[in-house]
Amino acid sequence: MKLFGKRFGVWGLALAAILLHAAFAAAATLTVQTLTEQAPVAKLANQVVCTSGGDAVPNDGNVFLLVSNGDASSHSVSVTPSLTTLNVPGIGQITKATVTAAIGAGDEALLGPFPPAVFNNASGQIAITYTAVTSMKIMAVRISRTQ
Repeated sequence: MKLFGKRFGVWGLALAAILLHAAFAAAATLTVQTLTEQAPVAKLANQVVCTSGGDAVPNDGNVFLLVSNGDASSHSVSVTPSLTTLNVPGIGQITKATVTAAIGAGDEALLGPFPPAVFNNASGQIAITYTAVTSMKIMAVRISRTQ
């Protein structure tokens, strides 16, 4: 079979299909655990495997991400703002950078909070990406503040 003027065997085409699927995998929407005074514990067992296409989390500004790297290599996790340039009255123009954490082998990182006006997409979620997902797990936790 020919593709782009090149001859590929059946196995070559199957491998290409798998790689394309992995490259364009859809982001998974994570379930957020809520911590309150009445329920103050989030169990690490509730972490889920990171998705190669990235993950998304509903965000109200009180969401934190706990990311664990069980791999032998370091990996990074990033949350990109949907709004990178802000005009703040009395201050001027501010550029908001992507939040990135390099997580060493066997380490964890806690990221957040993420101001919704800056980080949320049109669906009210933050988008999370990874440099690799081998042995990576994530958990989204919302801290409910009582008055």
